[in-house]
Amino acid sequence: MKRAFIFARIAFAFAGLMLLPLACRGNISSLPCADASCAPPKGGSDEGDGGPADAGVSDAGSGDPVSDAGQDAGPSAADGGSSTCPEGVLCTQKPLFHSKIGIWYTLWWTEGAAAAPWADWSRYQPVAGFYRSGNDPAFSVQLNQFAAMKLDFLLLDHTNGIYGVMQTNGEALVAALERSDSGVRQAVAAGGPLWTANPPDRTSQMREDDYIWLDLANPATHTRAFVPPNQQAPLVVMYTAPGQGDDWVDPRFSVSFATGFASGASTLMRNGGVYGWVFSEPTLIDSKVMGVMPGWNTVHLGRTTTPIPREGGLLFAREWLRAMKQDPDVIIINSWNDFAEETAIEPAMRKTAAAELWGDAYGTECPSIYYDLARQYSLLRWGLEIGAYVREENNTRVYLVTASGLVAQDAMPHCHPILFVPDGYLAQFPLA
Repeated sequence: MKRAFIFARIAFAFAGLMLLPLACRGNISSLPCADASCAPPKGGSDEGDGGPADAGVSDAGSGDPVSDAGQDAGPSAADGGSSTCPEGVLCTQKPLFHSKIGIWYTLWWTEGAAAAPWADWSRYQPVAGFYRSGNDPAFSVQLNQFAAMKLDFLLLDHTNGIYGVMQTNGEALVAALERSDSGVRQAVAAGGPLWTANPPDRTSQMREDDYIWLDLANPATHTRAFVPPNQQAPLVVMYTAPGQGDDWVDPRFSVSFATGFASGASTLMRNGGVYGWVFSEPTLIDSKVMGVMPGWNTVHLGRTTTPIPREGGLLFAREWLRAMKQDPDVIIINSWNDFAEETAIEPAMRKTAAAELWGDAYGTECPSIYYDLARQYSLLRWGLEIGAYVREENNTRVYLVTASGLVAQDAMPHCHPILFVPDGYLAQFPLA
């Protein structure tokens, strides 16, 4: 939970946020709808059916759409392994993007619904239960979920300090990653001594860096340390405010930054790449890293902030589209499990009706809908996940992805998100 919003960043206007008419709001899967006023998330024309058929794709070919599209598309696996087509994906020779994908991971959770963090800060209950961060049995489930989405790395949230339960949980998580065969790596976000002291406490920050190097990130002893593309050293993200140690350098690391609102990052921060925290629209365009998030809300924590609603997944979709089109080195998701600031995508159910519903076009609660959406976007580095529902951003025709190709739909699916892709992308896939 980022407390640096005390740095005068609590005021926020929804600049560039293209909301749908009220009748169309809700889950991303509420589009297309019968009401002609329902606009696609980035505007544009809905003329014609568009999609694969209008683009000239026929059913001709070998009958094996994966074979026709090529099986060697997409990036290397997280561990630098095989780039072959993942199981359950309708692959293409022209993947949308090749970025490494990471996700913020909150470390302060402890077991039990009555535990102070869960009881006091979260309006949601994870499907995995009220777990201790980075520990089994929940973490084994999470590792399988990360592997299914071909996640490259977890960004461990130590921005509030490295001590107590957060330190213990972080060490347990790193040990679990190093024992696993998931291919998922770890990076660390720190910076507490920089943003909590004025002037920044550089001596204490260097002590944190020393701990991170020895216990979490030295590649010689920690084989899962994440090194960003085109860099030579493991990633560490310094969370602070402009002018509060945003010139931090440590030659042992590839140093990047995060701040309250990413759009408020200083020039020094942007030079290193901005990994968060709040990715308001329009998100920063950068070749090194771009961020995506499903929404953000801290009002229930007593803060005088302006929530950024999830819009039933439309915010998430717009930010993914913007990032994929740039194909940066890294796309960072905020977050896996920050239920306090309500940026989480981990499958969960709300504990109170005051919390935003994670649901479908029919108003049904769908705990995994944001995880499903993130997984399907991640897999676009190879192709379309079989079983996904997809549409182009300026065309309301929705298709179900099958092993034989795309099947046009007449009704919205239950508890499935709709994957928005750039116009023209679907033309590479056959109609079933």
